[in-house]
Amino acid sequence: MKGVQVTVVNRGYALMATPKVPTFVLLPHVSSYSPQEGSLKGGFTLTINGGGFNADTVVTIDAIACEITSVTYDKITCIAPALSTYSSKALVVKVPSNGNNLEAKCSNPLLSCSIRYAQTATPTVTSVTPDTVSGSSTALTIAGSSFGTTASAVTVSIGGAACSITSLTDNQIQCTVGTVPVGSQDVSVVIDEVGKASTTVKVQSEAVLSSITPSSGSTNGGTLVTIAGNGFVANKTTVTIGGNACNLKTVTSTSIECSTPTGTGSAPVAVVSNGVTYSSLSYTYDPSATPSISSISPAAGNPGQTLTILGTGFDSGTVKVAVGETDCIVTSSTSTQIECTLGVSSAGAKAVLVDITGKGVSDSSNQFTYSLALGSISPSSGKEIFNDFNCLKHHKNK
Repeated sequence: MKGVQVTVVNRGYALMATPKVPTFVLLPHVSSYSPQEGSLKGGFTLTINGGGFNADTVVTIDAIACEITSVTYDKITCIAPALSTYSSKALVVKVPSNGNNLEAKCSNPLLSCSIRYAQTATPTVTSVTPDTVSGSSTALTIAGSSFGTTASAVTVSIGGAACSITSLTDNQIQCTVGTVPVGSQDVSVVIDEVGKASTTVKVQSEAVLSSITPSSGSTNGGTLVTIAGNGFVANKTTVTIGGNACNLKTVTSTSIECSTPTGTGSAPVAVVSNGVTYSSLSYTYDPSATPSISSISPAAGNPGQTLTILGTGFDSGTVKVAVGETDCIVTSSTSTQIECTLGVSSAGAKAVLVDITGKGVSDSSNQFTYSLALGSISPSSGKEIFNDFNCLKHHKNK
């Protein structure tokens, strides 16, 4: 909606005599759209041509939003919603403008501005074989109707995981799916310009744990373990060992990395992902795999000094040392001795911790004390004012 302004050459703007500023509106319109019919389950991309559209345009079919994927001044694309009954439903395009909600009219008299949800345009899925999956690759056969014969026009997914089509006829799809999120999952078949297939068929992604590596480690925890299996879902996965949380580091569809808690003996490994509980594995807390510190030298000092750590179990894996929150950079190590260079830290007593990759951490009972040290003073000189002060005091007492 725009204000009307009149200009006369060599005379300027005209004085508007009406009490309200005249305005005009460029009405949006629909000149064509396709497809004009589709699946009852929706999912087909509707392309609307016309004019007067803007970023705030809203499209509905039978008063249900058609999710807009792109909009320009003269073109809209949106994903048609699913409906519950076969029939023609009103297609409505509304364009907000200066406080008005303008409805686009079909400018072509041959158009009814409606979408026909047709049974003949609705594909169906009647079965999937096999109906259980696990592992990184499973070949599936999907039976049904109205799939078409153009593989590039068909998209198949199981629980959101893509199923790559290897063969297609109008009533059968063969495809290969990778790892599927654990649990009962929907089968989705979408045909371009037709929409989603109607189905109640589900595929079960099995809860499988195959291994934990390493299978033993320090009683003090801190061992980074990898759990292999099927269907893990990031942000929806928890792991406990002996009932205590294993601190998650990474989660993929086939593996979990976590840092073990403290524990003793044989402990069950429990995994829950996507709301599904897996059968458990076993993990062993092994004293012989636990790094042990017998002494440290010196017991106190400053950054830059060499700290010598004596003990056992330092042999296999990458060796790391921490003094409090500060890394002590390892310069040499054997199975019984580690030397490292102390980093910068605040003063005070700090726990010394040895971490051996693949085994875990030592206990934190040994402590090193960072001494309070004055490194420098700036400026290092200044004016002496003591004598001047005493002279002034002596003068006042006369």
